[in-house]
Amino acid sequence: MGKNTAQEKFFEFLREKQKSAKKFNKSEVIKATNWKPDTFNTYFGKGQITQFVVKLADDEFEAVNTLEIKFVEFKKRLSQSKHYQELGHKCKSSLAKALLKKSRDNMMLALELYNRPSLENKLDDEMDAP
Repeated sequence: MGKNTAQEKFFEFLREKQKSAKKFNKSEVIKATNWKPDTFNTYFGKGQITQFVVKLADDEFEAVNTLEIKFVEFKKRLSQSKHYQELGHKCKSSLAKALLKKSRDNMMLALELYNRPSLENKLDDEMDAP
């Protein structure tokens, strides 16, 4: 890749932390990436890295979702443009993200059930007609 950018360094840092299942703090990220302290705060505050960084305590974080993707995808997801934002991208809580995902799944299941072209549904509709 040649000269590593701060994003590449951040990606590698997160992958290493996730592989080893080690927690980290903000100062470790700043040291690994050469970011200014406000850069991490901005990325985290705007929800741009919350799909990769889960806050466990005041200054304790965990890396997630980095082992299954390549840097190109990681870079797209960090972009400040609106072209990629997952549901709940601004949620900092992993519980809130899990609840949103479950809600989305249940909504899709309800739509599939409602739109299922089964005989029983069609008979009910015909019986309700005047």
